[in-house]
Amino acid sequence: MIYDIFLFHGELDILELRLNILDDVVDKFVICEARQSFSEEPCPSYYQENKERFKKWENKIINYQFNLMEDKEIVELARNSPNTTTGNTFWVKVFYAVMKKIGKPYNSHGNPYWMKVFYAMEMMKKSLEMCNDDDIIFISDCDEIWNPDIEIPKDDKVYGLEQLVYYYQLNNRCSEPWTGSIVTSYKRLKGEILNHIKQKGEVKIKNGGWHFTYQGGEEMVKRKINSSKSPYHDTTDSYYGKSTEHLWNKIKEGKDFFGRNYKFWVDENEWPEYLKKNRTRYLHLLK
Repeated sequence: MIYDIFLFHGELDILELRLNILDDVVDKFVICEARQSFSEEPCPSYYQENKERFKKWENKIINYQFNLMEDKEIVELARNSPNTTTGNTFWVKVFYAVMKKIGKPYNSHGNPYWMKVFYAMEMMKKSLEMCNDDDIIFISDCDEIWNPDIEIPKDDKVYGLEQLVYYYQLNNRCSEPWTGSIVTSYKRLKGEILNHIKQKGEVKIKNGGWHFTYQGGEEMVKRKINSSKSPYHDTTDSYYGKSTEHLWNKIKEGKDFFGRNYKFWVDENEWPEYLKKNRTRYLHLLK
């Protein structure tokens, strides 16, 4: 069986896109939801609140809900992981570099934010305990939609999918390189720490899908940022050392709010076929 598992934070339009694009190749969609945000605020089940919208897939969907930091074994695993302590992973290094640049050097030893990120991912793995060794598992964020036309691997290697990036609107293409979703067998996954295996990507697959990030307009982006309370916040009015006004202006301009030198252009040519055929349904998400 093919399992598509991902964390879901209420990106309803993106979830609908994902289910439609992958429907023909996925046997089970595992929608994982934390009952608390990373800022420790209670979270509703956005899936359950909008279940009727996704009724077409109800026989394929497993909705797995969990409490953050409840499993002490996983908490201890998080505390001692290089992802939350030594800073030797790529994204933690990026974070350190950014914070140093803005004059706020940071030590993340057992940092609560990174521990919650780690914990949530390990709970994704826990949701798959019903799987068999030969089941194939795709692991992503909700906005990382893998290409249903790739040749699905059947071995035990970890494959990283190279994906095209679109910021703020579905057709606002960005030159940022991105390897998002991974795929491997459950046989391989069950004996590994998911946080560590997700960074391996032993084999890269080109044309691996689409990363539709920071979509849904100002309110959705604001909710995404405020729900995380990550170390990127200086105050409630800033993010990555930039004011939120700067952030909204960059979104309106369709430019990178981190100030990176990426190119942006309107492009719909490399969209998934479902989106091309149903463009009018998503006009509210286009430039």
